[in-house]
Amino acid sequence: MHETTHIPYQDGTVNITPNSESLYEVVAPGFRFDDYADFVEACFTKKELETVSAGQNAEITFNLTISDEIEDEMLKNQFAQAREREEASIGKLYEGMYIGMCAEKAIGDAPTESCNTLTEDALIEIDIPLYLRAEGRSYWIMVNNMGDCVLLPDLDTEPDIITVSTHNLSQGVLLYQDPLDSLESGQSKEFRLQSRHFFWGAVALLFALWLFITYLHKKNM
Repeated sequence: MHETTHIPYQDGTVNITPNSESLYEVVAPGFRFDDYADFVEACFTKKELETVSAGQNAEITFNLTISDEIEDEMLKNQFAQAREREEASIGKLYEGMYIGMCAEKAIGDAPTESCNTLTEDALIEIDIPLYLRAEGRSYWIMVNNMGDCVLLPDLDTEPDIITVSTHNLSQGVLLYQDPLDSLESGQSKEFRLQSRHFFWGAVALLFALWLFITYLHKKNM
C-alpha cells in the first residue's frame, strides 16, 4: 500500500490510492504517474468530472501486480507470438516479469466501477527490480487488449525506471534487450549497402583482370 495522493479538482477532490503487490520473491515495485491531474481526467468521463467539479469527492484505486508466471496459457501464447513478431524488426527480446494493471473509481457514495480503459493515454513510471537492471539494457512493456498485443517503448533514459504511455490497463509483460541483441535498422541498411558495393566491386575487379589477361594473350601472339 502506498500513500494516498489528494488531487484538488475545482470544488471537489480526487483521492488516488496506488497498491503494489508481488506474487514472487521480489519486492513489489514502486510506481507513480507523471501527471496526477492528467490521470484523473483520463479516468473519468466529462460528465463525471463535472460532478467532481461541483464539490463531490471521488476515489481512484490503482493496482499493480508483478509475477514471474501467469496461469492463462492462451494469454501467455499470445505474448510469445507477439514477441516473436517484434523480434523480426528490433532483435531478440527477453521476458523479465509479468505486470498486471487495473483501476477502480467511485464518486461520492456511488458504487465502485472499473476504469481499465482510460479516455486518454497516461504516463506511468514503474521501478525496475534490481535483478533486471543492467548497463545499456533497453526495456518495453507489452500489453494485451483482448488478444491484440501492443509494444510500449520506454519513454525515459533512466536505467532503473520504465515510463510508458497507455490508455489500456491490463495484463502485460516487461521485455528487455541487451545491446548485442539489438537489430537497428540503420545498421542493417548500412550492412546491405556495404555488401552490395563489395559485390559490384568484385565484379569490376574480375572484369578488369579479364581485360588484362586478354591483352597479354594478344600481345604474345
